[in-house]
Amino acid sequence: MIQTVNVYSKPSAVLTLSKGIHIIYLSGGHSVSFGIGFQVNIRNSVTLKKIPLNSTKKVRGKLNGAKTIMLFTMEIPHSNNYIVEFLNPDELVIKKSILGFRNLFLGLPNKSEINLIIEQSLR
Repeated sequence: MIQTVNVYSKPSAVLTLSKGIHIIYLSGGHSVSFGIGFQVNIRNSVTLKKIPLNSTKKVRGKLNGAKTIMLFTMEIPHSNNYIVEFLNPDELVIKKSILGFRNLFLGLPNKSEINLIIEQSLR
């Protein structure tokens, strides 16, 4: 199951996640840098316990037709509702290409294109 949340639409969103390993992608481009203060937090909506995010190699690809970058994996211990929070989203810089000169022609993605995508792994 794939769930999508726009980074800029709201400071937080509630998603129903199943028990297991999930992969977190960022859509909108193939180059990303996190400024000081940008954070993604995922918490159980009942206990408010924070789920640890494990950094991964930044694998670039396409998911649902959008350019994506794999950022994190996480293990959800129990199926439940989880709160996804974005702190300081304006500190996030995402570019359409990893090649600097191409970004001069491509421009930056619209805020509506920058989404956090959570996909349950088959492992």
